[in-house]
Amino acid sequence: MAPGHGPTTVVMDMQDFEDRFLPACPKPYPQRHGPATGFVKNVKALLSIPGHPSSPTQVDMADIFLDAINNHNLMDGHLGKTYHQDGKSTVKEPESLHIYSKEEADDSSADAAEEKRWWRVRMIIQIVDDGEQNDPFAHERQQEPLPRRLDAIREALITSAAHVFAYQHRFFLFSLYINGGYLRILRLDRAGIVVTKPINYLEDPTVLPRLLWRLAHLSNAQQGLDATATKLAEGSPDYTLMTELGKEDPLDIDSAEGTSVPPPPPTSLKPSRAESPSTSAPTASAASTSRVFTHVRRAYRQSLGRDWPRYRIKVGEEGREFLVAKPVVVSCDTLFDRDCKAYVAVDCATKHFVWLKDSWRPLGECSRPEGVVLAAFAGDKKMHVPTLVCHGYVHREEERVKEEERVKEEERVKEEERVKEEERDVVAQPLANGEEKAVQAGVKRAREDDQDASQPEQKKRMRQRVCPLPEYRHYRMVVKEVGLDMEYFGNGWQMVRMIFDCIKTHSRAYKKYGLLHGDISHGNILIHPTVARVDGKDVVVWHGMLIDWELAHAVHTSQAARTPSGYEPILSWSFASLERVSNPRAPTTIADEMEAFLYVLIWYAIGFLRHTLPSHAVGSFVEQFFDTFKRYPNGAVACSDFKTRTITNARLRHGATNEIMFYDDGKAPMHPLNGLLSELLKRFQARYAVKQWKERARDKPPSLLPQKTGDAATAERPVLRETQNLAASHSRPAVGATQYLQPPSAKTFDLARSVESHSAVIELFSHWVLKYWPMHDKVGNWLARCGYVYTRRFVDVPAGGDKSRVLDEKSATRRPTTRVEDEPQSTR
Repeated sequence: MAPGHGPTTVVMDMQDFEDRFLPACPKPYPQRHGPATGFVKNVKALLSIPGHPSSPTQVDMADIFLDAINNHNLMDGHLGKTYHQDGKSTVKEPESLHIYSKEEADDSSADAAEEKRWWRVRMIIQIVDDGEQNDPFAHERQQEPLPRRLDAIREALITSAAHVFAYQHRFFLFSLYINGGYLRILRLDRAGIVVTKPINYLEDPTVLPRLLWRLAHLSNAQQGLDATATKLAEGSPDYTLMTELGKEDPLDIDSAEGTSVPPPPPTSLKPSRAESPSTSAPTASAASTSRVFTHVRRAYRQSLGRDWPRYRIKVGEEGREFLVAKPVVVSCDTLFDRDCKAYVAVDCATKHFVWLKDSWRPLGECSRPEGVVLAAFAGDKKMHVPTLVCHGYVHREEERVKEEERVKEEERVKEEERVKEEERDVVAQPLANGEEKAVQAGVKRAREDDQDASQPEQKKRMRQRVCPLPEYRHYRMVVKEVGLDMEYFGNGWQMVRMIFDCIKTHSRAYKKYGLLHGDISHGNILIHPTVARVDGKDVVVWHGMLIDWELAHAVHTSQAARTPSGYEPILSWSFASLERVSNPRAPTTIADEMEAFLYVLIWYAIGFLRHTLPSHAVGSFVEQFFDTFKRYPNGAVACSDFKTRTITNARLRHGATNEIMFYDDGKAPMHPLNGLLSELLKRFQARYAVKQWKERARDKPPSLLPQKTGDAATAERPVLRETQNLAASHSRPAVGATQYLQPPSAKTFDLARSVESHSAVIELFSHWVLKYWPMHDKVGNWLARCGYVYTRRFVDVPAGGDKSRVLDEKSATRRPTTRVEDEPQSTR
């Protein structure tokens, strides 16, 4: 697991670190702990050997640490094991010791499966022998590229910590970094790394043993483990239940659309009510009340295994419990920043399969908890969204205590203010007007003096509350439905129907609930198989389900109505509109979301259907259209020229002239998808043509604005001419300004307005979805065949001009030279 972007790192004094993150030890450190101080003396003696080819190495230091921990009780109740990386690195890697509790160390032997060791690690000790001058955590180096050796040390620790977080449910992880005769303590969590300044532990031989003793006597929660997640012992009733539920069941329902569902045995389900044979519209059926779709049990069974721990997890304030194993979806494989894992879980109360989402969200986001949004949709049968079971934030024990203290402090302050107000009123009442003013002024000065006197203490409390790293909140939500990934659609007609269902859901969320989704992407549209009654028979019917409403926000009627932060983050950059990418702090609009649906349509069409794009060019097309962005010297970002030209020319092309067409197995070019995409592209072409004209008209004096002349030729000119070369328009000279300020035609304005509301887009899809669609136009996963892996790429645009267009035009034959920055891969 790669560490990804460099994490935010904060350096603080050792004493401040201990005061902030290490609670008082319940078992005092034995001051006369001879073996402990003797171990430090052994390290000092080892390091004092003069340098020569046989000088002691970090391996020798690790052996001394292991002997002190395992044989001399340096970390009471814990044992250490040596861990070695995969050995693929070309530079010298640090020596790592993994610390386990004694109860779990027996299963963490060196010859045990690697996965079994990761889920038991309590702490990591990293040992190097480079000396103080080669410290990757040195404060002055934070903004500089690290040398390979130092980068390898830092990456080794972050990679190991990422593995620990992947296998365990925890909030943070402590680590010790031993660099010759110096040490640092680290605390790693989603926000970044807090690391102490280096201290020389050889000068005072009690420092290191005392710290290790203190770390060893922290409770599980104080060591970072999540108290709401209990690991199951192999052979326990819950563990056995999970194994049994993973076995195949002959009563499971095939998830394929159109599957005829036989009635269940009388002992398993109550018979459904008889329906009239003439009823053709699908209606809800009772046939699947407690039966399971095959894709659900298959996904659950794949999450089981002896190489991954199983947990009983509590969700919400009521503490409802669920059983989980390996996550089936991981949004990113890095340790830092926001993260989301999803599980096919077992509801302990009903023994039914459910979908459990476990996420870390930045505290400053303007979105509300996803469960609040889904709760608002509850009972609305026209909303194709997940059904909420329960949800809630996950709090650490100390967070609960701090929250209680905060509430008490607020109540105390309010009471003091109330008492002072009463005293002021009492003093003021019996006096004459002049005296009253004098006394009130004196009271006011006295209160100000009191505030001034208490400022140092207030500032101290404020410093204690300020967190040096960005804050993240841990959130869990459980929904009833376990969807099927969109890549399992059977043909293009099903794909378009699923997207169409989500557009209609998006429309209803906007019109009835005043919400925009905020994160339309290929992974947030799933297939939802249901059992419905059609012509008197139970059959499987598919609907598109719009998921991941965590960025949903209320429609902004004005800037004043926006949330305090005023920021709507972009998670799915590949599917964000041209406007959102260029202006990420602008409010999201319906047109932005409809444009994102267009990109989802293109993604699945290019990735899975028959088309004229050569198979070897699929990966290149996706990289340039979805993954590549321009970056300007001032930090501004824009979509690639290739994507921009696709919209502004309203043509889906490969190379300069080759238009991409979709067809069936007979290679007939009359595929309805060609018409649907053409109509959608024309609408968004018009959107940006009108937007460009309005921006230019706003910046020009009225004398340059065209007058209404009734010129029929101007009104009927092609839409393409209005937006030609839009990507390079800002670099044109001002000659002929009047020509560029000609307004778009009335037709162009109508097309642009059609994507500013849902009705026209829904009407367009309704028209094309009723056409004749081929049933054999899907050929598989082109992206998997070409080995595509999502990586966000930036092409830096030099100051003074846009040179990146040349690179893009030759993209079909030569990949442009870009500075690549990895972004966590998103699977949903």
